[in-house]
Amino acid sequence: MLGLNPMLAYWVYRGDIRPGAVVARRNVSVRELERGILKVRDAIQQTGDLVDLAKDTHTPGEAVAAGRVVIRFTEAPTPNEAKDLAPFWDREKKTIRSTTGELLWDYSGQGLSTVNAERSRGFCGFAEGRDLTLGDVAVTAIKTPFAVVCLTSLEEKPIASSSRVLITAVARARNTGMSYSPDGAQLLAIGGPPLQMQGVRATLTVPRPAGEVVVNALDVWGRRTGVTVPFQRAGDRITFQIAPEYKAVYYEIGGAAQKPAAPASAGPAKPDLARGLILHYTFDEAEGDTAVDASGGKRNGRIRTYDGKIQRVEGKSGKALQDGMILFEKDPPTPHAKRLPSYTFALWLKAEPRGYGTIYAEGDVEGNLEQDGFCLGFHTTKALAMRLFHPGMEGAIRAGTNKTEVFDGQWRHVAFVDDAGLVTFYVDGQRLPGGFAYHRPLFFRPRQAAIGGSLHQGKPHPFAGLMDDVRLYDRALSPEEIRMLAGPK
Repeated sequence: MLGLNPMLAYWVYRGDIRPGAVVARRNVSVRELERGILKVRDAIQQTGDLVDLAKDTHTPGEAVAAGRVVIRFTEAPTPNEAKDLAPFWDREKKTIRSTTGELLWDYSGQGLSTVNAERSRGFCGFAEGRDLTLGDVAVTAIKTPFAVVCLTSLEEKPIASSSRVLITAVARARNTGMSYSPDGAQLLAIGGPPLQMQGVRATLTVPRPAGEVVVNALDVWGRRTGVTVPFQRAGDRITFQIAPEYKAVYYEIGGAAQKPAAPASAGPAKPDLARGLILHYTFDEAEGDTAVDASGGKRNGRIRTYDGKIQRVEGKSGKALQDGMILFEKDPPTPHAKRLPSYTFALWLKAEPRGYGTIYAEGDVEGNLEQDGFCLGFHTTKALAMRLFHPGMEGAIRAGTNKTEVFDGQWRHVAFVDDAGLVTFYVDGQRLPGGFAYHRPLFFRPRQAAIGGSLHQGKPHPFAGLMDDVRLYDRALSPEEIRMLAGPK
C-alpha cells in the first residue's frame, strides 16, 4: 500500500477524484444507543486479494461503489434513507458506476475497479488478459494477474496536455519467507526482508503531443534510474510496455529528452545557461522594493528588510542587495511549491559568520517559514547546511558542507543542485565532497518562500550580507555549467 501513496495523494489532496453524491443515509438513534441497541452493522471479509462486503440489512454494501454512505445521529429512531441505485448499478453486467462517472466497479469476475478522471486514469484488480480503454488512455496486453496501474498528471492539467505524467505500477508483494494457510485465510509466518515484489507487464497507449518525449524508469524514491523505456509513436499518441525487467514500480513520461549531440565538425556544444532559467534577480534596479525577474518569466519579487530600508550597493556585477530578502507571500514559483523533480539554486554572496542565517527557505506555515519547511543556510559555522522540517519526521534532515568556508567576508559563489533528491553543493564552481540523498515529504506543499532570508512570526529576517546574481533553474545544472556561473563577473 505504501507504494500507492503518491498516486492516492493526488486523488485525495489535489482532488483528482471527486466526492460522490450521498446515496444512503443511515440514521442512528441516540436513545437506542444509550440502551445498547445499534442497528448498523458493517464488516469486510478479505481472503488474499479478494474482498467481500457483508450485507447490511438496510443498505447493501455495494452502495459504497456508487456514492457516499453516511451516518446521521438522531434523537429518536428514524428510518434510513436510500436513493435508487438503478441508474448506477447494472445487475446484469455486474458493474456499478459512481455518481461522478469517474469510478467503475466490475464484479463480474474476481473484481476490477477502474478510475477515469481527467488527471488520473487507471485500474486496480484482476485484469489479466483484458484490454481497458480509460478515456484517452489504453491499457492492453495485461500479463499480470492482480495489479494496480495508474497514470497521474504531475501538473494541474489533464493527462493529455501535461508535460509530465507519473505511472504507478504495483502488483503483489510479500516478505521473504512469508507464508499463509492453504486457504489463504491465515498468516502463518510474517517473514522478513527483502520485500519481494511482482513486476507488472502491460502495454500503455497515452496521448503525447508532437515533440520530444522520454519514458523514464524511476526508483522507489521517484528518482530517475537512467533507464528509459522505448516507445512507438502514431500521430499524437505513444505506445510502450512496462515490464518486470525495468525493476520499477514508478515510471515518468516527460518531455525535453536530451538534444542530439552537435556534429563533430561543429565542436562541442556550449552549455546554454538560459535553458530552464525560471528566476533571475540581478538587483540592478535604480530603487524601489521590487526585484525584477530578468529570466523573462515576469516573476518579480518583493524585497523585504528588517527595518524597512532597502539598500542596493556595489556588487559582484553591477549592484547587489544588502541585508535584504525576496519574499513570495503566496503561490511561490519555487521548486518544492511547484513540485519540480530537479532544480538548481545559485547565487553570489558575501557575508560574515554570525552564528545563524538563511539564504533560501520554503514553508507550509504562514509567517514561520522554517517551522514546517525547507531551508538552506548556515548555523554556528562558516559552512552551508540544508535542513528539512516536516510533521511526522523526527527532527530535521541536516546536511552541511562542514569543511568549506563560505561565510567569511569574501565574495563566494554558491550552488545547490537537487537532482531528483540527490543533492550536491558547489562553492566557487567546485563540487564539494560527499553529497547526500533525501526524500521530500509527500504532502509538503509550501505556501510561502524567501530568498536571502526567512520569516519568524511574520517578520522578515534577512541574513546579514550581500547577494547578487540569484538564479533558479528547473533542472539540475552540470558541473561545467556551475563553473561557468562561478566564473569572473
